[in-house]
Amino acid sequence: MKTIRPFFRTIWIYMNLYKLLLLRILVPIAVVLLLLREGHSHFASIDIAEVYRELKQLRLSGVMELLFFALFSVTVMSGYDLIIRSHYRLEIPTGKLLKYSWIANTFNNFVSFAGIAGAGVRTLLYKKQHVPAKKMIIANLLLAPSVVTGLSMLAWLDLLNVFPVHRLINNAWMLMALVGMALYLPFYLLVQRTSFFSKWLNNNHSRTSWRTLGGFLAVSFVEWLLAGTVFWVTSVELGTSIPLLTAIGVFSVAAVAGIISLAPGGIGSFDLTLLLGLHLSGVDPALSAAVLVLFRLFYFVVPWMIGIGLSAQEMAPSREKFGAVTATIWESSLNRWQRFWSWPGQYRLLSDIGVLMLALLVFGSGFVLLLSAATPGLLYRLKFTEQLVTLPVMALSYQMSVIIGMILIVLARGIKFRVKRAYRATVVLLIAGAVFTFVKAFDFEEALFLMIVLLLLWISRERFYREAAPVSWKSSLTMISFTLLSTVFYLWIGLNSQPDTEKSLPPNVIARYFVQPNEYFVSGAVAALAVFAFIGTWVMFRPKREVQKPFSTKDAEEVQRFFRTHKGNALSHLLYLRDKSLFWAQDGNVLIPYGSIRDKLVVLGDPLGPRPLLRAAIEEFYRFADRYAMIPVFYQVTPEHLPIYHDTGFRFFKLGEEAFVDLRTFTIKGRKNADLRNARNRFEREGYLFEVVEPPFSETFFAELKRVSDAWLGGRQEKGFSLGAFDRFYVEQGPITLIRDALDRIVAFTTIMPHHGDPNVLSVDLMRHLPDAPNGTMDVLFIKLFEWARERGCETFNLGMAPLANVGGASNAMRGEKMARFVFQYGSHWYGFEGLRRFKEKFNPHWEPRFMAYPPSVSLPIVLVDLVRLISRR
Repeated sequence: MKTIRPFFRTIWIYMNLYKLLLLRILVPIAVVLLLLREGHSHFASIDIAEVYRELKQLRLSGVMELLFFALFSVTVMSGYDLIIRSHYRLEIPTGKLLKYSWIANTFNNFVSFAGIAGAGVRTLLYKKQHVPAKKMIIANLLLAPSVVTGLSMLAWLDLLNVFPVHRLINNAWMLMALVGMALYLPFYLLVQRTSFFSKWLNNNHSRTSWRTLGGFLAVSFVEWLLAGTVFWVTSVELGTSIPLLTAIGVFSVAAVAGIISLAPGGIGSFDLTLLLGLHLSGVDPALSAAVLVLFRLFYFVVPWMIGIGLSAQEMAPSREKFGAVTATIWESSLNRWQRFWSWPGQYRLLSDIGVLMLALLVFGSGFVLLLSAATPGLLYRLKFTEQLVTLPVMALSYQMSVIIGMILIVLARGIKFRVKRAYRATVVLLIAGAVFTFVKAFDFEEALFLMIVLLLLWISRERFYREAAPVSWKSSLTMISFTLLSTVFYLWIGLNSQPDTEKSLPPNVIARYFVQPNEYFVSGAVAALAVFAFIGTWVMFRPKREVQKPFSTKDAEEVQRFFRTHKGNALSHLLYLRDKSLFWAQDGNVLIPYGSIRDKLVVLGDPLGPRPLLRAAIEEFYRFADRYAMIPVFYQVTPEHLPIYHDTGFRFFKLGEEAFVDLRTFTIKGRKNADLRNARNRFEREGYLFEVVEPPFSETFFAELKRVSDAWLGGRQEKGFSLGAFDRFYVEQGPITLIRDALDRIVAFTTIMPHHGDPNVLSVDLMRHLPDAPNGTMDVLFIKLFEWARERGCETFNLGMAPLANVGGASNAMRGEKMARFVFQYGSHWYGFEGLRRFKEKFNPHWEPRFMAYPPSVSLPIVLVDLVRLISRR
């Protein structure tokens, strides 16, 4: 045991670095650079157009054979789930089990080699059969390390030269990686049979039986062996003469490189190693790239697309449900060895993974159309197509394929955001794209691919429910950039593929059937202009989003009517700034005021209404925001409502503290309040007068207030949202308290915010004074204000919030709050955080914390920046 612990300590450090993204970024880059150095000349000689032509030479019988081997290979992986069902005695019907296994394993193949990614999908699917999440965590902890054992066996065969790959592993780092993978098998068997595993990794369960271990080893070995066989079949169908054992050896070495690179799906390192292995086996560069593309397509993409179809109805939970799973189940049941496998981080991707992959498929559809149009068609197909349609129709179909390809690339963003209009447009364009690519050169492969993507979209049509997505200068620039890059890609492929065509065909045939270099530029320019027109039309005629509905006179009347029967809070008066929109939830019984900034809807304070309805109201607002691809954020919420936000999946950040003065006990007597008492006496001797003016205000009086306000602003811009502004409509909603000097000149004033629904509470909003006002002016004004409020029967006075006060002071505070603490202490140059806190502390208030509630998927620094922008906007 003592010898094992240092090893696990090393792994623990490794995994922490992995979570910090250091190894996840640096290791894949390092592996790819090493591979590029090894096979630079081979990779540089790959011609994409030639690869595409090689792929189109594939016979239909070869396609069916590849499909059979690939699907059979994936089906074998169901053995893992059959063993889990037997080992843990789970009552799951075999049909459901095979379906869940296919979905989990194809997802895992598409994202990761090591079996960890599929664990999240498997757990969610098994939950539908009432398998406890904690039991599935244990089952996945048993399964995840077992998936790689078959590859470890293949690594032993590589080292023993059963698979002849000695030329591929002639460098030190590749050999070390293969040795490390080979040693994984004995290490796995050793750990599985120790009490250490049963205690720390198997949650105090008994040692794993040899029967279960043997089953896992057998399934894993057959899985990896069949995957290598699929790779060999792929290479043979494309015309290579590589032997079976060599193909399996090259595949196993590439898989090892993919796993140690830590990249999702081994992307980059797996592919480059495979290409290098084929090159060393004497395969032509273009042909080896075609083998790689076809293997990726049939072994990874096609089974995963089937899995997407199977999961469309099985696994479509909302983002909120995933947040609830993460918050309530995982954190309570995971120990540190379970976190070793990076759970529940995998789950945060799962709510959107299906739609994200559909967006990638739509993007890929556009890419395929451009690639098909940019590369010359097969001559026999072109001649056959000419017999069916005329050459002008073929030319038009060619141009339309380019245009539709570029538009699909742009529309992928709308698919990613689940926009209903983008889904409808994509469906139409996929059908049109399939027709045009078929007509232009009888390219039935591309048409079939587009139809498969169309089928997957149709199966998943219920996921596209959003009315719109945020359109900003950044998103518009992104779409324009993709259009330009697509145009450049199309021109580059087309112009590079042209010389080979001219060498192999007579000039009259080229002029009749193939695109000339100058025609590439024309068609690319026409397509780009068409896409720009599409983007402009899309933006101009998009549905007007309800989230940006301005505050109207009718809204003001409805707010006043609402406050006659419902209580407000300390921030309710800010609704009269008219810079917020209103969301009426629970049949108008709950009022949620909010502002919009970028992709966020920021609610000011807690929802207003009966407490039993607030949770349902927050969920209703969440759905409203999600319908427009917006993110809800609740700003300045109170501690008493935190359980409600927690239950609906929000995280919290402490914004600061709000000061409340108890008017019943407030006094300026005593040594501690000597400064306040002296300031009041001095102002009374010098003839300063306190006055309260009720609305409506005369033009002369308002002009005098504006003079003081403008002098206080000193050219700065008014703020809004959570801060009052000097606006006549807003200012006239409550009384004004002020101080006049001996010359009857207003030197300072405050606006009073009534606490709607609670006459015992008043709040202060605007606090402004002349730059030459004597020291202590605002102190005296507040003393007089407290005495006046107490005479009116008020018991509590709200002085407002001191931002960032008492935030991040604890040694174990959140990292974001510690940064906020630093800003509070050293950010006085931009905002008087400490000065404002000291001023309010003079009146001996009690402090209550205020928080921001935000979804876990949102970056805290970005939310804070957006809040600053929202408040600064007037």
